[in-house]
Amino acid sequence: MKKCYKHNEAACCNIINDVAISEYIESYIPEDCLRLFPELEDLLCFGCSSDEANFRDDDNMEIRICKSFAEEIWKGDLNEPSTRFDGCGLLSEDNNFSKNDEDEFGYIIPSKVFSNFEEFINALKIPYYEEYKITYVDDGDDCFNDKNYIKDNIFIFLMIILIFL
Repeated sequence: MKKCYKHNEAACCNIINDVAISEYIESYIPEDCLRLFPELEDLLCFGCSSDEANFRDDDNMEIRICKSFAEEIWKGDLNEPSTRFDGCGLLSEDNNFSKNDEDEFGYIIPSKVFSNFEEFINALKIPYYEEYKITYVDDGDDCFNDKNYIKDNIFIFLMIILIFL
């Protein structure tokens, strides 16, 4: 996979899912800008994580992410607007944003539209989980965090080394 490459070893996705996620992300954030926000890209690839079911509550249609991970994405107080994404903006064409908020080029300035992290991330949504509400919770084992990628990939890497020794 190209977009959700961190999941290549234990992915629940295939290349078709990866392409769909890429197109979804690029409908909001230009590719050049996405490189500035690797944590956001990690969250938007949530559906390819082999552990995603551990952080999803299907009864309440909710995805739990760790507060520290939300803070990495937002780079500010989670209960306040953030200017982190303002330099790139978000494409509003064909998305769920109010046309009143966009500029003449079809972009919105996130800090002018979203008053906090949860408003922002729930407007953006996670591909394949558009009906789910995204919430942040205190850090623990029951919330999604980009550190899970590192832990999972190190384990897989060590297993491969042991096999070849």
